[in-house]
Amino acid sequence: MKASSYETDEKRHGRQEHRSYFVCDVPDDLPDADRWKGLKRIGLTINETLRGEKPTLEVRYDIMSRRLTEKQFAEAVRSHWSIENSLHWQLDVTFGEDKCRVRQGHADTNYSLLRRTALSLLKNEKTAKVGVKNKRLMAGWNETYLEKVLFGTQLYTQSPWLGISPQRRGASSRSPVSSSRQTSVVCVGAML
Repeated sequence: MKASSYETDEKRHGRQEHRSYFVCDVPDDLPDADRWKGLKRIGLTINETLRGEKPTLEVRYDIMSRRLTEKQFAEAVRSHWSIENSLHWQLDVTFGEDKCRVRQGHADTNYSLLRRTALSLLKNEKTAKVGVKNKRLMAGWNETYLEKVLFGTQLYTQSPWLGISPQRRGASSRSPVSSSRQTSVVCVGAML
């Protein structure tokens, strides 16, 4: 089987990395190839890292629905991990994801989905010129801002279906309608 390769070497952040990328067309006799509709190529990445005196080796396989060259494949892999690392860093800084010890049943997956949804909502809110972590704090302190984050705009002066008014928390002009609805919105705001 013919495979083409591309290699990179980098020195940064106190480590030395050598990456080898290999791509080949899908072999005709690949078992279960029909499980992946449109499968065109298979990629292999070998990442050799040296931190101080400690070497590590990572091997990853990828499947492709396009006929990428070995260089295009390398760029796609690097781009994917850049996005993944950026997202993980943001979730950890904003929500302390690495410190979360929720592990029972599906709770860890559910919390992860909530954190990612909250992060997306906070990033989409563009009126406050502060970082995502500060937007989260603002949403917890200010119900008007929370409405902007959740709904993209400030609601009516008095919102009977939510039971809150777009004023600072603790204001006296709360709607008498359903305190449970108000509580649920504040709980969502606490997650933000």
